[in-house]
Formats: sequence, structure tokens, C-alpha cells
Amino acid sequence: SSPLSDTQIEQINAKVDNQNWTHEWGHGVQINGSHNIVINNVEISNCTGDAIITAWLEYKLNSSDYIQEDMGSYIYIHSCNLHHCRRQGISLTGSNDI
Repeated sequence: SSPLSDTQIEQINAKVDNQNWTHEWGHGVQINGSHNIVINNVEISNCTGDAIITAWLEYKLNSSDYIQEDMGSYIYIHSCNLHHCRRQGISLTGSNDI
């Protein structure tokens, strides 16, 4: 598929309405419980959250209940330009082998 034209981009309207008023959740890319992911040579900027965040698939009260499939693994992030985000560039919060 081809990229959107400037005219098509100008016509996009979105309404964001949820309980997360402090904007921690405005991530550029969020990877939850995923495996064998490659993020290469991208620019992500001006996010209200992190540029990239990894996390578990589902929150569990007891940490011993997590299994590898829930956590995600083998995530490769390289040659990226992550900048001007309100929080971190990358937060590795719940995956293994990143």
C-alpha cells in the first residue's frame, strides 16, 4: 500500500476520551506479550508517553503466575531516532530477551 497523501492526513479526525488524564499512555509503539519483534530505523517523537514500551500481555496480581508467553520475548530495537517524548525514549517493563 502507498502512504497517505497530505490531503488524506488532513481529513483524519480522532477523539480520545478515557480515564487516563495524565497522558502516561500516549506511547508511540506499545508491545504487549509479543515475541520475535523487530523495530528498525524508525523515528518516533512527540509522544505524551514513551516512544516505545514493552509490557506483559495481562496484569496478574501474583507475579509467580506469569509465564513466558504472557511476557513476550526476543524484541529487537535498533537504529531508531526516539526524541521529544514526555516520558522515556524506551521503557522495558515486562518482556524478556530484549
